[in-house]
Amino acid sequence: MSRQNYASELTKDFLMQAGITWVDVSTLTVYGQDGPRDPIINRSGYLMIAVYDLDENGNKIKLPRLYKYKKKDGTYSYTESYVYKTKMIGLHRVLWAWKYGRIPEGYIIDHKNNKHYELGDYALDNLQCITQAENLAKDKLEQNTRVIKPAKYRTIEYYQAKLNRALIDYEQAKKDHDAIKAHRKRSLISLQKAKIRYLLQQKEGK
Repeated sequence: MSRQNYASELTKDFLMQAGITWVDVSTLTVYGQDGPRDPIINRSGYLMIAVYDLDENGNKIKLPRLYKYKKKDGTYSYTESYVYKTKMIGLHRVLWAWKYGRIPEGYIIDHKNNKHYELGDYALDNLQCITQAENLAKDKLEQNTRVIKPAKYRTIEYYQAKLNRALIDYEQAKKDHDAIKAHRKRSLISLQKAKIRYLLQQKEGK
């Protein structure tokens, strides 16, 4: 698997090549050679797993590293070594690929309950592999029923500007085949539309 397909396609074989030795889908635990790997929470609240980044030939990427040691006489000694470059993958994608195999390009792993902050949200029965179009339709249905109260001092123009920015970022994420970012931007689009809709309803009611 080339690095270009790293984010757009995912397989169990690739995970094993990238350092994952086992995934217990019942306890949602991911194991590496050193034991269980604790998920890392990114800025958007998604649980992520660190795996080795691979080059186009499927080899781990080494990064040079210089270690500094202080000697008894107060001078310093330096030792050259290396570390492996890592990359983050969403826990939901790791679990799905390990259990069911390849995640096709253009598909995303969606949380049915639209929540991703707690480990329980990543249970397989709360995940589904759907197309971008299906997820957009799901987001549209959520938008029609979502009620969000925006900050009182913000205007429709303010949220429209944020919506326009999110739409641009979403299109760029699709071009980059970054399914996680695209999903995050779609959620942001849904949020801004809900806030605009609420303000319009309040304005019409006056």
